[in-house]
Amino acid sequence: MTKKILTIAALTLLSYGSFIKRGQAAEDTAAKGMIPKDLIRGVIQQHIGEVKQCYLGQLQENKDLAGRVLVYFIIGTDGKVTESHIQESSLNSPAFEKCITDTVRSWLFPKPQGGKVEVSYPFVFASSNPALLGGVDKK
Repeated sequence: MTKKILTIAALTLLSYGSFIKRGQAAEDTAAKGMIPKDLIRGVIQQHIGEVKQCYLGQLQENKDLAGRVLVYFIIGTDGKVTESHIQESSLNSPAFEKCITDTVRSWLFPKPQGGKVEVSYPFVFASSNPALLGGVDKK
């Protein structure tokens, strides 16, 4: 009997600590606010399934998709993400990168104290066994 296996267990998604920048950002974006790192991590962990869905969707197209993506985003004074883009990526997958930035743009964080907050957050993606994803299990 064969069956297709598409499982999160075959997926490793590691999210490392967030890096918050303060001070002057781009020309007209002043980020002077503050949100504790653990609160930022908590919101990201609540939404990690959405990021995994972006990854799993792209694995259908490219079974070898793996690497690191550094997502930069700005949390506005109301807690909504006002800007999101890829700061660095080793994946070379515009569709995947767009999915991540669109997803991040929909998140809601606690309202920052003192103004906007800039965040750079790295995600590392790797399939522990690409053959299992969409593949055949002979059990």
